[in-house]
Amino acid sequence: MKFQTLLTIVVSSLLFASFALASSDALSPTQIKLDSKTIRAVTNVVIEAESADLTGPMMVMPDGQAYGNECIKGFKVNRRGWASYTFTIPREGDYIIWGRIKGRDGFANSFFATIDGGAELVWDVKKNNKWEWDVLSDRGAGSTNYPETDPVMFHFAAGEHTLVIGNREKESLLDRILITDDIERLYYPHPDSWIQLDAPGMAEIIAPGSMYEFKWSSQAVTGPINIDLSLDRGKSFTVSVVQGTENDGSYVWQAPSYFNLAKVVARVTDAASGLYDINDGYFALMNPQNIFLTLRNPVAGDTLHPGEVCVIKWIERGFNGLVDIYLMQDVGFPWKKFADKKNASGEYQWLVPDVVTENCRIKVADAADGDPVAESGVFSILPAGAGQAGSTRGLSLASLPTQLELVQNYPNPFNPQTTIHFGLPQDAHVLLQLFDALGRNVATLIDAEMEAGWHTVDWNGKDFPSGIYTAVLQSRSQRLIRQMSLIK
Repeated sequence: MKFQTLLTIVVSSLLFASFALASSDALSPTQIKLDSKTIRAVTNVVIEAESADLTGPMMVMPDGQAYGNECIKGFKVNRRGWASYTFTIPREGDYIIWGRIKGRDGFANSFFATIDGGAELVWDVKKNNKWEWDVLSDRGAGSTNYPETDPVMFHFAAGEHTLVIGNREKESLLDRILITDDIERLYYPHPDSWIQLDAPGMAEIIAPGSMYEFKWSSQAVTGPINIDLSLDRGKSFTVSVVQGTENDGSYVWQAPSYFNLAKVVARVTDAASGLYDINDGYFALMNPQNIFLTLRNPVAGDTLHPGEVCVIKWIERGFNGLVDIYLMQDVGFPWKKFADKKNASGEYQWLVPDVVTENCRIKVADAADGDPVAESGVFSILPAGAGQAGSTRGLSLASLPTQLELVQNYPNPFNPQTTIHFGLPQDAHVLLQLFDALGRNVATLIDAEMEAGWHTVDWNGKDFPSGIYTAVLQSRSQRLIRQMSLIK
C-alpha cells in the first residue's frame, strides 16, 4: 500500500466467564470488548496521521505528546491543505472514525473530512490545548436546520477505501486515526511517555540579560533534560541553554545581553530517549521597547467609498502574536472590532461600510492585551457615483457580455444556497469575494484566470448566520457589488 497503515484485527470465540479484563484505563485498540454474555469480534484500523499524502499548506510537525513525536497540522485557511489516506477494511460492516486531535486555545478549529469522495463533513475540534480522542462528527451549520451528527456512521464494504482530511481552520493538530466497528467504545489510549514544553509560549518576550524560567512537563521521562534554541525558525537548534539538567520541570536561564531576535524557537529533549517538544509559535529575544506594529494602509487623507474593498496592511517588529482590527467611525465614537486574531504581520480585505464620515480611523492591536498597537491617520468614507452594478433586467446569458456583469443572485433571499452569475467580456483574472455586514471577508469564491463568457458559482451559507452579505466582483480595474440576504 502507498501509506504506512497499521491494521489490527481482533477476532475471538467464546471465552470462559472467569476471563479477567483490565480496567477501562488500560484498554487499547487491540483488546477484545466484552459484555456479560458474548465476545464480539472487533476490527480496528490504526493510521498514523503523518503517513498521509500531504498537499498544499498541510505539514508534519513535532509534538512531544504525539505518537512517534510527530503529528500534522494545517496552517492557513479553508481548503488550502489536504491529507489523504488509503486504508483496507477486512470485513464489511458499520464503522466510526476516531481521531487523536488537539485544538489550540483562542483559535477557531475544525477539519473537513470526506470518505471515498462522498459528502464533505465539518469536524469541529475542542479548543482546549489538550490531546483528546474525538469521534468524527458533522456539525453542518450548527443550527436546528442542520443538527449535528455525532458520530457519523459509515458502512464499509470489505476492501480499499480513502479518507481525506482537509484544513478548515488553522492550528488544528491530528496525531492518529482509528477506524473501528466497536461502535460503543468510549475510550482510547494515549502515549505512555511524553514531554511538553510549557514556557516560553507564543509571542512571549524575553529581554536580553534578563533571568527567564523555562518550564516543561512530562510523563514516564526520567531525564536528564536538554534545552536548545533555534535562531532560524526551527530549522536547526544551535544555541544550547542547558545540557543534562534535572527533570524537575524548571530551569532558570540568564539570556545573553547580545540577543536581538524576533522569531526564536525553543526545544526541550529527553536526553535518554530523544523524545522532544518545541514551543507553540515564535517568541522574541529582544528589548520590549523595540517591539511595535506599524499600520501602512489606509493612510491619513485617504478617501474610501462605501462598497469598495480596502486592503488594510500592517507590519510588525519583534511581535509574534495575533492582532485584532478596529474602526472608529467618527470623533467621539467608540472603537468597534471587525476582525480578530489575524497574523501579526499581514493584510486584511475590508469591505468599506455604508457610512459617511470625514473622521475615520483604523487600528490594529495585540489580540491578547492591546499592546503593541498602531493607528491610522484620519481618512474619509464618502459616497461615490460609480462602481455599483447596474440593472440586470433584460440581460441575456446566451450572448457574450459586452462589459463586466454581476447578476443579482437567485434565489434572494435564500436558505442556505444561492447561485451567482457573472459575465466577462474578455479573458481576465477574476476575484469574487463575500463580505458580511461588518465588512469582514467571509469567503473567497473565485481567485483565478477565467475565459470570456458567462460563469456560474454556487454558495452554500449553511455555516453562516442570517444576515446581509455582499458579493464583490473584481476584474482588471473594475469592481461590481451585489447584496444578498441569507434568512434561516
